[in-house]
Amino acid sequence: MEQTGKLLKYSASAGSGKTHALTAFYLSCVLHDPGAYRRILAVTFTNSAAAEMKERILRRLHHLGLENEKGEKERRVFTEYLCNFFPDLWPDRETAAVTIRKNAPLALNNILQDYSRFTVGTIDSFFQRVIRAFAREMDIPAGYEIELEHEAVLSDAVDSLLAGVATDKKLLEWISSYVASRLDDSKGWDIRKEIMEVAGQVFREDFRQLGADDRKRIGDYGVMAEYASKVFSIRRKFESDLKNLASRGVRIYSDCGLTPDDFLYKSRGGVGESLRRYAQGDTRRPNSNWTKAAVDGKYYAGGAKPDVVNAFANATEMGLDEVVRKISELFERRYSLYLSALAQVRTIHVIGILGAISERVREQAHDQNLFLLSDSGELINKLIADDDTPFIYEKIGAAYDHYIIDEFQDTSRIQWNNFRPLIAETLARGKDNLVVGDIKQSIYRWRNSDWRIIHSEAAQAFGDETVRTVHLSTNYRSRENIILFNNALFSPSSIPALCDERLAFDGLKISEIYEGSKQEGTERRPGGLVSVTLYRKSDDEGWKERVLRDLPSVVERLQDYGYRADDILLLCRTNEEGKSIISRILEYSSSCTPEQREHYNYEITSGESLLLERNPAVTLMMACLRYLTDPGSRINRSRIVRSYILATGRNEDLIYSGDGPVESDRIPLAGRQPLPGRQPLPGRPLGCDQTHLEDQTSEPGQPPLPDGPPLDNHTGERDQLPLDNQPMERDERPFDDMTGGGNQSPLPEGWEEKLESFRNSSLYSATEGMIRFFGLGENSANIAYISSFQDVVLTWSGRHSSDISAFVEWWDGEGCKSTLSQSNRQEAMRVMTVHRAKGLQSRVVIVPFASWEFTKPGFSRPLLWVTEVPAPFDMMPVVLPEINSRLEESLFAEEAMMEKASDWLDGVNLLYVAFTRAVDALYVMAPETALKASGSAGAGSLLNQALENLPAGFITRDDEAVRVVECGELPPVERDERQPGLEMSRFTLSEPRGRLRLRTGGALPADEVKLTEPGGRAYGIMMHEILSRITTTHDIEAAVEHACTAGLMPVTSRDAAVTRLRTMLSAEKVRSWFDGSASVMTEATIILPTGAARRPDRVMISGDTVTVIDYKFGEPLPRHKQQAADYRQLLLQMGYSDVRSWLWYVEKDIIEEADD
Repeated sequence: MEQTGKLLKYSASAGSGKTHALTAFYLSCVLHDPGAYRRILAVTFTNSAAAEMKERILRRLHHLGLENEKGEKERRVFTEYLCNFFPDLWPDRETAAVTIRKNAPLALNNILQDYSRFTVGTIDSFFQRVIRAFAREMDIPAGYEIELEHEAVLSDAVDSLLAGVATDKKLLEWISSYVASRLDDSKGWDIRKEIMEVAGQVFREDFRQLGADDRKRIGDYGVMAEYASKVFSIRRKFESDLKNLASRGVRIYSDCGLTPDDFLYKSRGGVGESLRRYAQGDTRRPNSNWTKAAVDGKYYAGGAKPDVVNAFANATEMGLDEVVRKISELFERRYSLYLSALAQVRTIHVIGILGAISERVREQAHDQNLFLLSDSGELINKLIADDDTPFIYEKIGAAYDHYIIDEFQDTSRIQWNNFRPLIAETLARGKDNLVVGDIKQSIYRWRNSDWRIIHSEAAQAFGDETVRTVHLSTNYRSRENIILFNNALFSPSSIPALCDERLAFDGLKISEIYEGSKQEGTERRPGGLVSVTLYRKSDDEGWKERVLRDLPSVVERLQDYGYRADDILLLCRTNEEGKSIISRILEYSSSCTPEQREHYNYEITSGESLLLERNPAVTLMMACLRYLTDPGSRINRSRIVRSYILATGRNEDLIYSGDGPVESDRIPLAGRQPLPGRQPLPGRPLGCDQTHLEDQTSEPGQPPLPDGPPLDNHTGERDQLPLDNQPMERDERPFDDMTGGGNQSPLPEGWEEKLESFRNSSLYSATEGMIRFFGLGENSANIAYISSFQDVVLTWSGRHSSDISAFVEWWDGEGCKSTLSQSNRQEAMRVMTVHRAKGLQSRVVIVPFASWEFTKPGFSRPLLWVTEVPAPFDMMPVVLPEINSRLEESLFAEEAMMEKASDWLDGVNLLYVAFTRAVDALYVMAPETALKASGSAGAGSLLNQALENLPAGFITRDDEAVRVVECGELPPVERDERQPGLEMSRFTLSEPRGRLRLRTGGALPADEVKLTEPGGRAYGIMMHEILSRITTTHDIEAAVEHACTAGLMPVTSRDAAVTRLRTMLSAEKVRSWFDGSASVMTEATIILPTGAARRPDRVMISGDTVTVIDYKFGEPLPRHKQQAADYRQLLLQMGYSDVRSWLWYVEKDIIEEADD
């Protein structure tokens, strides 16, 4: 019986050599068997991580194969590693060293020669391979485009749904009910925004995993109407009963001459004040003061005057006691039910159309020939069902012996369900697999990741005896003091008890998760600096404002010490915090002296990307396209002027906002010189590196002008950076002079005529012409943006028509979010959110606002997905209550507590990810605060508590404003030799006349579309394509079908083509070539020693005999025989002894053997 394989689960804390471990597992297989690379699938979550893994594998193989001292050392170290970690495969060190020396060059050569089988990539790319293989079975249209973002498709789907009310009576009734319920709640009739907020639930895995019956039920408007009636009835009945009882109570005590101030506790929850609030519509649970009074029946203070006592006696006789008792019973018996109904009020109508929205999304994607990337996992999951050996992987999955999954803590449930049967199949065959992750770095729960899979479910799926956990506890990234600080901060004893109480509700404590967080450093990375500044409360200034004020001085000290700007990474929790950091640093730099700006680099970028629309060259091209759609718009003209000046660096004409909108025929201008001694960042126009151009001329639907760098591209929001304090000069030239192209205009002469000439050009040609005419490629700052913009234009034109108006509309909605990837070589400080920084590292990390709450304040109305629905709501398979503070008192309390527990884990994990990015130095700023005894807690509380229990070596300095805790000092700055990056100085365009004119080889010309009418080169190409797909005569129909699908042949010619080919291939002369008696290769490439390639049409191998066939469809020529003879000689040189080569003139039914 074959031994069961092992699932290795590496728990890889931050900086612990995770990629090294992944590479080592991969190499342990390919060094043992140089052909094993074909049978290993390694997946991760980002293209950059996959590229790094590939690079590590190839580089290590190269070093292991070197026959020099470096190679010997590499082999010695790696042999030791393999024998320690994989003793079953590598039991003997001496044998391992010999095997590695021999197999490393072989494995490297095999991979490079067969690179397409080197399957290291993203999970999505693997799923896409499966989707492509089964596109027909899944009813996915041919030639589909992958759509990464679903917002635009979702928006179109919602619009389509709302438009459908005109023809769908049931939908009309449901939407009308929805509008009526909003009007009843005084929320207005516009429901689209609210639908869009909830409609995103169709992309949740919870929704995707609903069964067909459940989807049908929530899509049944009759059932949903009944359910909505029940929910609204529960809500209205409670509110009505409470209000009526409270109103009666208020009348009673008012008739007795009493006021709320006469009651015990007065406005602090006294019975009188509470009754008044309830009579006005308040529904909050009464506090303990009400409860005391209700239980004791005492409504007034002990020292009350006799007339007040008598009044209360009269009120009691009139039924006050009864009112209080009934209200108490109302809350006791029906409050949790009421809160459960109330939490569903906003979402109940949208749930009823989720199914319809989902269908409209599919329709929109199909109509636009799109395949949503988010659909891939669900489609594969449906094909798999519950089969442990699903047929879907017989074609693509069964070839793999080993699976490697990186960032396993970020795996979603659908992804895990798709991979689990593959892993189970390989384990059953005795093959090992590897998953690598760290629960402490699970921060993408909002993207469907589920940390419970790595924590326990993997072991439950395969058994503890199959899963072997390995803890990687050595930190190779950070210096010693940073490791000591993080060990103290994230030790189980430092995790607040309150955090544990929250998560313990889910059967697990945060402190248990962090039990394995302690790390050891390496001798090569001693020292390091940790500096934590706690800001004390001040009446004069908020702590965040003081942090922003102090940041520039921290940056300057670091640069004085020798760190470059690109060594500094500033991490924040939200985009808004990042915007404030960028704004303050740019504001500070604008007030610096020229000497300071010469000495310090204040350039700052937002990390991985910038919006293309920030660049003035892109803005100019978009302004020109808008001009072509509306030449009469003065706004479009003014935008062209503004953007042209910025894009070409004409600082003497730099445009600022004026005193208000441009309403006259004059446009305000001002001058500004660039910073002395420094070139602006790529894409940051000269004169705009510290200036905000506030757009005062916007029309509805028009985006503002470029106004500074963004932070992250999560929302596409435009940043608002401050104006500097330089006075603005006004240019009083008339508006028409400025835009007319004459002597008074900065625009090139004849610009209007030139733009008009682009009106009938393709979109790509039009933008290319604009680049050439306005000289946009001459400014190196624009090059990267222009290139990326042209890529966007080309991609969009390939999917849609070349209509300018349609492109402008798309750009204003979705295209404006297009971004430019930034090079890590750029010398600028980086600002990014913690979520974007995961997987990165930096010499210096600054966390300015380490005080975020662990719950979700600031997030817009998060929803709770409940599938185990309690009575009386259990007629529905799923409900979506809104998460709020009162949900823990509802029937959904358990789910609410679990959600909050996960929020708290996310919050702690975010802090862990932020603090473990640092290599040399970590700066942290937070308010001085105490751990909260109840309610919410946050990063600030955790940080303050941990600082009380730091190890020796940490020094505390106190003054009235701040408390500073530090350890160590900045280490010497070590620099590697940096190769200068290649930069384009200009964007080069070919002249229109100099371009190649290519005839496309897709669809055939009109005179060559029928198989029965041969002639011409296109016909020959079509026939070669068809015959290349025919191994035996059984393949004829499939080959012809493919030709029709690819547009090479009209469908009307299909039957005739099949009949003709059957006749041709069954002829006596060629029948043996297509009867399956030989092994066949079509269009197989022969690589010559010179690197050139030859490709015979058909090669057939039968025993020791090789037959080469070369198809011809024109007139016989002498060179044809020479070509066929050359094929014969090549095969003889390859070692085949009996080779015959034939020419087949197909249409003429002539077969000739080629002589040497």
